[in-house]
Amino acid sequence: MQVAGRPDIPIVIRNISASGMGATTTGLMPIKGEEVIVLLPSGTTAAGSIRWVKGKAFGLAFFEHICVDDQIADRSAQPPASTWEVKVLHQFETPRVDPSKLRRL
Repeated sequence: MQVAGRPDIPIVIRNISASGMGATTTGLMPIKGEEVIVLLPSGTTAAGSIRWVKGKAFGLAFFEHICVDDQIADRSAQPPASTWEVKVLHQFETPRVDPSKLRRL
């Protein structure tokens, strides 16, 4: 993400719609109302303004609507399904506890 006067900020897009997106960062947080440019998954850029900031998460409203379908990765580019086969099933037992021996905290 590009912010005027600052180095690029690495972000992870958590959700995206035609009018905006939610993202997180481990970098320097943007400021509410700040205008930014983001590089979208399709390789295009979109400009917008920061609408909210909470912790390391923030919301961005795009200045112009985008096509969300263009941002979804091509499913055919994903690796083929695994051919692994489970041959042994594991069983877990929950230990039995005498309720009279439990302490109330």
